[in-house]
Amino acid sequence: KFLLFDTGYIHQEVETTESSLLNVGVSKLNLKENNWQLRYGVSADHENYRQAGDDWTDVFYLVPHIGWMRSGFDVDTNPSNGYRLWLRLSGSSTEIGADTSFFKAHAGARWLVPLGKTDYRLLTRLEVGGIETDNLLQVPVSRRFYTGGDQTIRGYSYHTVATRDENGELIGGRFLNVGSVELSGRIAKQWRGAIFTDTGRAYDDPDEPFSSSVGIGVRWLSIIGAVRVDLAHPLDDDDTAVKLHISMGPPL
Repeated sequence: KFLLFDTGYIHQEVETTESSLLNVGVSKLNLKENNWQLRYGVSADHENYRQAGDDWTDVFYLVPHIGWMRSGFDVDTNPSNGYRLWLRLSGSSTEIGADTSFFKAHAGARWLVPLGKTDYRLLTRLEVGGIETDNLLQVPVSRRFYTGGDQTIRGYSYHTVATRDENGELIGGRFLNVGSVELSGRIAKQWRGAIFTDTGRAYDDPDEPFSSSVGIGVRWLSIIGAVRVDLAHPLDDDDTAVKLHISMGPPL
């Protein structure tokens, strides 16, 4: 068992949404015999945000949370198989100072498998989430769902895929669905090539469409992990032919 303390500051500007978040938290981490990790605690958040030119909203709230995570993969900078599963539950209430009560569930899974005895590998991702609240616009911006970017839907800019108002301004979603399939194969000693497709949405209305993309990429297998360079074509954005994404780290 471990007692963890953390703090951080994040400032983000995405289109007409601007937010600053200062976070201080304490949590307890339990390592289970079946490889599950259980982490629970509480964070104190001070957030200042505005959207679409509205006045600044300044909020302070406590967010209890609990999460489970399990993973297994090759101990290697270039793993050939593995998985990661996680679930996080969080929320707040007017009874402990929040402007509105909300409950948020967020879960994800990743699988990396070799295709037979070949050097080809299949990486799949799935991410889902939902927020229960009477008024989503009273939920702080940092707690709503957004997607798009290097780690979610390539071909779209960071956090630009989400519900928008009647003027086309980002609001954020109540629900989240994201999925991806990527096939890669070695093209040189330290290089792998990849083809992929991503799809997803952060939405409020079930009729809102998915945003999808297709692309190609290369992975440089460095001593500190894979460096990924991708070119992705968004399938429902006529203004963007391809978008370049560069990231690094293990696939899981």
